[in-house]
Amino acid sequence: MKPIYHVLWVYLAVFLINKGLCCVFLRLNKGLIKGRIATIPNSNKKFYAFQQIPYAAPPIGTLRFQPPVPVNAWDNILDTTKNTKICYQIGVNSIEEDEDCLYLNVYTPKLPSTNSNTSLPVMVFFHGGAFAIGDSKYSSYGPEFLVNHDVVIVTLNYRLGVFGFLSTQDEVIPGNNGLKDQLFALQWVNKNIHLFGGNSSEITIFGQSAGAASVGYHLVSKKSTGLYRAAIMESSSVLNSFGYQRNAKHFAHKIASYINASVTEESASEEILSVMLHASSTEIDKAADKVASEESYNSAQLFQGYFFAPVVELDSKNAFLTENMFEILDRGDANNVPVIIGINSEESLSQNTDVNFLTRLMKLYDNDLKALVPNNMNIVDENSKEEAGQLIRELYSGDDLLQNVPAAGIKYMSDTTFTRPVIKYTLLQSKHSELYFYQFSYDGKLGNISVVVDGTERVGHNEELAYLWRIQNEIFDNYDLSLFPESDITIQNRLVKLWTNFAKTLNPTPEKIDLFQNIIWPQVLEDNDFPYLNINENLQIKNYPKNDSFCGWERIYDQYGNRPYDSY
Repeated sequence: MKPIYHVLWVYLAVFLINKGLCCVFLRLNKGLIKGRIATIPNSNKKFYAFQQIPYAAPPIGTLRFQPPVPVNAWDNILDTTKNTKICYQIGVNSIEEDEDCLYLNVYTPKLPSTNSNTSLPVMVFFHGGAFAIGDSKYSSYGPEFLVNHDVVIVTLNYRLGVFGFLSTQDEVIPGNNGLKDQLFALQWVNKNIHLFGGNSSEITIFGQSAGAASVGYHLVSKKSTGLYRAAIMESSSVLNSFGYQRNAKHFAHKIASYINASVTEESASEEILSVMLHASSTEIDKAADKVASEESYNSAQLFQGYFFAPVVELDSKNAFLTENMFEILDRGDANNVPVIIGINSEESLSQNTDVNFLTRLMKLYDNDLKALVPNNMNIVDENSKEEAGQLIRELYSGDDLLQNVPAAGIKYMSDTTFTRPVIKYTLLQSKHSELYFYQFSYDGKLGNISVVVDGTERVGHNEELAYLWRIQNEIFDNYDLSLFPESDITIQNRLVKLWTNFAKTLNPTPEKIDLFQNIIWPQVLEDNDFPYLNINENLQIKNYPKNDSFCGWERIYDQYGNRPYDSY
């Protein structure tokens, strides 16, 4: 399509907008799309929503378990006004699940026109969900609060669970296809975002939980170099053990054996691939659910690495990651861009909703102290592992975890699943790039989790999300913020402003303003006292987050751990 035709399409779009019509058209290099005009809550301000734009070909048939490839062009106008597809999920049964799920959404407050070269900062979000669940639907991650600050927002689906992270740990099924989907989407954004008013040289990638771990993987992968200029990680990093799978081939054999009983641990990778390619998506999904529901994996070891997660690949043309993440960071070979990273004050607080599970888990740990020890410590000697486990237990509850349930269990799980690796990541990466650390400590109604446990802090995993995103489901809707306490609204305004300031200027507090109580958020530096922003009803600069438990873990790693590490 010649450039003049693109100008005409933009002119048509502006004409339709001025006429007050509900839809808007854009010409992409693959074809014409129709989006919609939406309204920001409690405002007459409009923005433009383009939902479910294909960024890669459907990964079906022979493309199953392969890296993404370009989508074919389309002839008719593509309706991008709603979300109807999510990727297959573990433990979810929804009519929206589909292998054909590689779509993204673009939300922009302003489109370029014939007399305006709009060029806004761009924020690309990776959703969380343990690399097993989650989606980018409008109802899950509504962009209104962020778009209101004049940034372009992109959210996306990427393959999950077995479809995104099956690996035989060789060249047959290398793995990491979910991360390669994200990479492909970032490449799409770089090529196309100017058509939506975005600036491809001002892209910030951000994510929460497994989405934050995904951001971390892009920071250590050379494949992603140059596709973004900054990063935000909420509640996870590339060093979090849950987001890395050392035994991927074992799970590949297991899931294939559930589909075809002839598959054993001795079966070749080619046989596994053949079984998986000939199975229906429903058969694969059911087998994945069976793997996830087995009692033997519903235990302490689950937190050492979820069933289907990123892996280190053999070196090849399409490999996304070929060496241990920790060692890349330690020698300063990551993509060293400015970073915001942080934690919620008690990440595993919601575990208290199932006290029976927590008690059973603490009993398991008390009976087998070695289960407390992270696999990434690489301890071979069983006596040493027992000693390390005993020291870990003493960090939380003396000589009996059951005497302090649920607090001891929650604090241990918060630290080992989320907090410890995020702090360690910060210490490594702050030597090489500008880095800002936060702790989200505000316990508000917007957080939507009401759990109080004596001996723990108050804000659990996911609670910051509703301060950044408009979320709508059967039990919660934060569209109208006026229904929430005034302090919630203040915190919401602060968090969105910090994030969007960073996307615009690479500094979350470029100047002193009343909203931030005139605080300037300092960077973590190699030779300072690990300052961090405590985001509570009042903002406060503190030092050394979770210092007592983290220092205890550091001593145990120094005494018993064996390099090289992968995670931490």
